[in-house]
Amino acid sequence: MACALLVLLGGCGNNRSAPSPQTTRVPTDTAKWARTYCTEYGLFVSARQDPKLRDTSDPKAAKAAALKLTFTAMNSLHDIADATEDLGVLTPEAKDTHERLVGSLRAVADGYAASAGPIEGLAADAGFGAAFRDVLAEQVGSSEDDVEELFEALGREPAYGRALDQDRVCAGVRYMQGK
Repeated sequence: MACALLVLLGGCGNNRSAPSPQTTRVPTDTAKWARTYCTEYGLFVSARQDPKLRDTSDPKAAKAAALKLTFTAMNSLHDIADATEDLGVLTPEAKDTHERLVGSLRAVADGYAASAGPIEGLAADAGFGAAFRDVLAEQVGSSEDDVEELFEALGREPAYGRALDQDRVCAGVRYMQGK
């Protein structure tokens, strides 16, 4: 499943075929917004769902996955915030939600950035999983929930909803999230 998402996000492996006619079209602002958001968010969701994060039998692998998640979240979420802010709001009715989403994305990214040092300092032992969750709870808190709620609120706006429904990367991210 991860490889399938990576294919959607930009490729898996070295076998690249020529773009289909569908991928050579210039996207509308709406489609560009959806692709921009979902591509980076998909990287974050994939890192967050890494089974190694919950593998209590291999604390070293869990710690490596936790650090990967930390840096992926920090970079991807800041990239989403910057890019979607640059693209702007798609409809005036969504301006407040869009601006709050951008702020929440930055807050979560900053929380992950603040957690990197403490996570790196954790011992890769049987207690790593609980200690990792404690660090995230302290640094990120419920901010991730805010991002998901705001994103879902935007998805209820017709312009955003159509774009998200029509984008294959967004469909892959939703599938990964069980939605």
